[in-house]
Amino acid sequence: MKRTIRMIAVLAVLGLVAAACGNDNTPEGPSSSGAGTEAVQGGTLLMAQLSDFYSGLDPQKEYSSVTWEYYRCCLLRTLLSYNGRPTADGGTELQPDIAAALPETSSDGLTWTFKLKQGIHYGDPFGDVEVTAPDIIRAVARVADPNASVGGYPDYYSVIEGFDDVKDGKADLPSGMVAKDPYTLEIHLTEPAGDLG
Repeated sequence: MKRTIRMIAVLAVLGLVAAACGNDNTPEGPSSSGAGTEAVQGGTLLMAQLSDFYSGLDPQKEYSSVTWEYYRCCLLRTLLSYNGRPTADGGTELQPDIAAALPETSSDGLTWTFKLKQGIHYGDPFGDVEVTAPDIIRAVARVADPNASVGGYPDYYSVIEGFDDVKDGKADLPSGMVAKDPYTLEIHLTEPAGDLG
């Protein structure tokens, strides 16, 4: 019963996403995709799903590659991302998304500096609100929040200075995340972590 209700909710959300993206000029039939094709605005997104969602599409709790692909292709923006192509076509190479470029990393690997693109906005109803460095800090703090992250995976972020203090209720924000200005995010780690990106 729970699975059926979850599936109905997921289909409803995806239907809303498709409706918001669609228009009356949607081409009929299959289309080819590959190198050299340009992104199409509008239309209907058809996707097959190999497994169920586990945490109601909460980005800080999902641990399914199926969900991650929905996020990457269609629902979320992240500092860095992948192009969604096979490994041979650069599919495993991190690329800037909200970040303007790959981060600068200190020689000891403990400080990562991300410059953010300007003009990235939230979706409606907050379409007039720009995404800035403090928003990234609050998002990571939500991962640490014991009430918001029940069933999530906060331990992956313990390498960020002060993250565990937020997790233990001793701080509101991780001390190792600093908004140097609205478009510059500095992250201080307790030890080098090459997978932070």
